[in-house]
Amino acid sequence: MLTVYPNEVLEVGVYVGLSSLVWSTAVGPEGKITGLEFDSNFAKLAEEAFEKYGVKNVEVVVGDALET
Repeated sequence: MLTVYPNEVLEVGVYVGLSSLVWSTAVGPEGKITGLEFDSNFAKLAEEAFEKYGVKNVEVVVGDALET
């Protein structure tokens, strides 16, 4: 059975966070985005973008997507 959570997004490969910014708007302030990023440098750039634009509903988990 497939369970759909319309206000939650799992993004594999955040890179610098551009698509996460779009998803954050799509799910609204009550939604949540969890992003998986292998490279800590890209994760840092993404988190800086979220801070710059006041995005509070994105969490980035750093590590191998198969292990996180």
